[in-house]
Amino acid sequence: MGLAATLACAIVAAEAYSILIHRSAIYRRHLTHLTAEFHRISREMAVTTGKIDSMREQLVRSERLRQILSASDLRLLKLAPPKPDRSSSGLVAISRNSKSAVLDAAGLSPLPEDKVYELWWILAHGGPVKAAAFRAGADGRAIVAAELPPQGDQLLAGMVTLDAARGASRPSSMVELKGAAD
Repeated sequence: MGLAATLACAIVAAEAYSILIHRSAIYRRHLTHLTAEFHRISREMAVTTGKIDSMREQLVRSERLRQILSASDLRLLKLAPPKPDRSSSGLVAISRNSKSAVLDAAGLSPLPEDKVYELWWILAHGGPVKAAAFRAGADGRAIVAAELPPQGDQLLAGMVTLDAARGASRPSSMVELKGAAD
């Protein structure tokens, strides 16, 4: 009888071991699936967080543009492409009282990593002065804070050029938008 009880215990232990191995394999598969799902959701969350941050920045720039547009000393420069076959456009709002200038551009092409758009002030006596470097969004739009034109010199025009990302001390000949000051 002792042998039969030992044998029965061994069979039950073997069966329990088999069930544990099977359940362990199922749990491992579930864990692997859940881990993969966790990483997928984490990646989506990172992308979404980046989009939210971009929207917040866009909102801040839009608010700054709204403040400038309501300033009593508002000055506007309408920018258009030098060739009429392009559909890009831009508007620069300047307010010395608000100590701000903002460019709102649309219809710009996406750029490779080694290129940027640059906004330049064209002055009567001082020559061109860089006001901002920027990239357009995937929708071709950019709202960019810019440096104010220098005081003491007459602003003749503004222009957006396509330049090397490392920065330029003078505007390139690749003019994307330009417009005369009022």
